[in-house]
Amino acid sequence: MRAILAQGDKTVLYLSGGYDSRMVLAAATGLEHRLRLQTLDTKGGLDIHLAQRLARLVGLPSEFVPVTPAPIVDVEAWVERTGRMIYDHVAHSTATMVANAPPGHPLSGTGADLLRGHMLLASDIGRTDVTVDDILDRIPPPDVPVFRRAAERWLAGLPEGTDRTLAMDLCTIEQRIGCWAGAAIYGHDLPV
Repeated sequence: MRAILAQGDKTVLYLSGGYDSRMVLAAATGLEHRLRLQTLDTKGGLDIHLAQRLARLVGLPSEFVPVTPAPIVDVEAWVERTGRMIYDHVAHSTATMVANAPPGHPLSGTGADLLRGHMLLASDIGRTDVTVDDILDRIPPPDVPVFRRAAERWLAGLPEGTDRTLAMDLCTIEQRIGCWAGAAIYGHDLPV
């Protein structure tokens, strides 16, 4: 966090009402003076309300950036830049993100998703068995043959004896974060 917040100007943290951006804010404890809080107003209501409360708690001003729908040509370019792998509501914020790009690398809650350990269960601790059903139950894609075969191949690629908690963390990184956030990071036409 110190390295990221030492990049020069105040680092923008995209603060929503979600767990992930709150974890990033908590990780910056003691360094809050290096942050600039922004909340993208896509839904109105809860995210704005929670972001305001969090900003007051840490004694920082909070900026709200209204999201205007992107022209279809911008959305199509976003989809192309992500390798035509994903399409969701984030694609429609691309014009707003480009128009309001901070000078340095902004922070989002993306990496904090792993720290939440939402794919881990207490019963995973100390176990080395991992099944296709474990993977499909926790991601969860539809339980169809193509996903079942892909999960079997993925599990076969893990080193022998990989414990269940590491396997689930790797699954989160590779199959959840890597497949969405990893591609989405390239969607907005930004230099950083």
